[in-house]
Amino acid sequence: MRYFFLLIVLSFPLLAVSQSSRDTVFLKERTMDRPLIVHDHQLRVTGLYGFSTITKKFDESSGRIKLSDEGSSNMLHRGSVDIRYGFLNILQVNVALTYVNNYQRAQPILSFALDGSYVETYYNSYYSGFQDLFIGGSILAPWKTRKIDLVLSGGMTLPTANSMMPQPGHTYEQGAGSTKITYNRNYPVGLGVAKTYVGTQFKYRLKNMAFTASLRYGFPMGESEDADWRYRVVLNEFSYERHTYRLAHPSSYSALLEVEYQLFPFVNVFLDLAQDAFIGGWSERTTVKTGFPDRKFTILSPGIEVLLTSKFWLRQQAIFGIAGQNTLAPFSINTSLMYNFFPF
Repeated sequence: MRYFFLLIVLSFPLLAVSQSSRDTVFLKERTMDRPLIVHDHQLRVTGLYGFSTITKKFDESSGRIKLSDEGSSNMLHRGSVDIRYGFLNILQVNVALTYVNNYQRAQPILSFALDGSYVETYYNSYYSGFQDLFIGGSILAPWKTRKIDLVLSGGMTLPTANSMMPQPGHTYEQGAGSTKITYNRNYPVGLGVAKTYVGTQFKYRLKNMAFTASLRYGFPMGESEDADWRYRVVLNEFSYERHTYRLAHPSSYSALLEVEYQLFPFVNVFLDLAQDAFIGGWSERTTVKTGFPDRKFTILSPGIEVLLTSKFWLRQQAIFGIAGQNTLAPFSINTSLMYNFFPF
């Protein structure tokens, strides 16, 4: 999968020299006037980079907790490529691939013995890699009015990414009067099973403003499997024993409301209010089937989109976590560069 991602990145210079007389449509079309899917035979390639700093989380009762109070820090980097192609001005197919890199470190714990010796314990967790590949399609209601768009969409993530936890890399270092123990856990980024998505979008336009609402529901296509590693220290070395267990990932719900204003013909500003929820699911990691707690996360996200040229569009977005339950609360900055052309 990494070679597919590299191929897309290297293809940008080739795309940049593509020309078509139909490309003038991008100059005449303001951001808010664009249909919710791409035009007939239009190809859009979007590259995104996102950086998140995670300093808070929401507990079971939706209370906000500072991670610094627990002595931990957390950062996330995310990059993605999304490719869309249109047919007949009412159909669109798209494929998307995302790479994530997350590292979380907890404040070390220092324990002293009566003889004056001490033990330092460190806890690190991370995950990194390409997530499951997404393939989807959308259909636009063929209304003649340009004030209203209605889209129905569906898609699926394929189990292309690793979904089994690899062996941990714990270390045990013993010196004169001190011992350092580091627990390193590397979590998988795949689901291990296909997940289906269905959704809808509705957009209503005024002269210089537009309002968009969208709903999306996702559900896994069965159970999957993960690994649990049990360990012990023998002669200052960790030894491991692998156990597998069954689990069912939760269903997901997403809702979004967006208000956008066309500030200039080439500048669009917008404000998003969105919520993601994960409901259900279970795990047999403890040999007893245990349900996952429900998770919810609500964000408020202002942003701006600028038409750099007729083909290149730049989108910048800040994301603030304002409410949630059983989830982390990151602050994120996303930057997207979109390239549009008619290859045929």
